[in-house]
Amino acid sequence: MPSERVLHWFGVLFLLAALNDAIDLLNMFSPLVEFLLDAMIAILLLLSLRILNPLLFLIAVLDVLPRIDFAPFWTLYVIYLYVSKMEEKYRKGEGRKPVRKIRVKVE
Repeated sequence: MPSERVLHWFGVLFLLAALNDAIDLLNMFSPLVEFLLDAMIAILLLLSLRILNPLLFLIAVLDVLPRIDFAPFWTLYVIYLYVSKMEEKYRKGEGRKPVRKIRVKVE
């Protein structure tokens, strides 16, 4: 099971990404404000990942282009990160309960 801190951080990232995608979809603000929100999300993701990911750069570029704002790129990317992180933990064995060995005395 993931730690509470990881779940909290992904929850915050998911809410910010969903809010950003909703603003993009509804065209509530000028393109400059939308660009600044996209940059903020990208910076938060870079800081949380602590690695430079080419997919993150591609999503940031696609989200800035006009007429492509209808796709929820940031929300889908945060979901992808969460699933990848949980899969990585599961493969390392952190997501599973430890197997208890039971010894049975046979006569």
